[in-house]
Amino acid sequence: MSVDEPKQESNYSQTLAEVSPRGFLAFPSKDVRGMCASKTFISIRNISKYHITYKVSARQQLRARPRQHVLAPGSRQTVEIVIDSEYIPKIEDKLYVKIYQNDSENIVNGKTEEVCFCLYETSKLALIPMQEEVFNLQQRLESMEVDVCTLQFGAEFEIMEKV
Repeated sequence: MSVDEPKQESNYSQTLAEVSPRGFLAFPSKDVRGMCASKTFISIRNISKYHITYKVSARQQLRARPRQHVLAPGSRQTVEIVIDSEYIPKIEDKLYVKIYQNDSENIVNGKTEEVCFCLYETSKLALIPMQEEVFNLQQRLESMEVDVCTLQFGAEFEIMEKV
């Protein structure tokens, strides 16, 4: 084994940001949430050595807060995704997070990447069985006999007493 062998770079060297969750964003169905608009959250963390700018784009029925922001290296931003109360999210709908390397004024020449989410609606609390903390929370709430308007780990909970 030679000392001069090149070190293998991690996958992070190819990536500007860590966005979670990945793949899907779930919203509670109307029978679960009632007339209120529903919301979930995504987390964006800058893992590059440059400043980055993210922009969230989606259909008119979705709002992101904050929709655009500059992140310093190592910093993290939680973005609230709100869906209108009348709208039913479908897998065909997409939400895009575009991330730009922003080490200069001209980000067009910098690196860019895009993360895409498919949307769907659920009446289930524990969406992913591996998320044990969510399953345990569901059991606790059921034992308290409350209706739950919620989604997945990292989402906002609204607890309403049963009538």
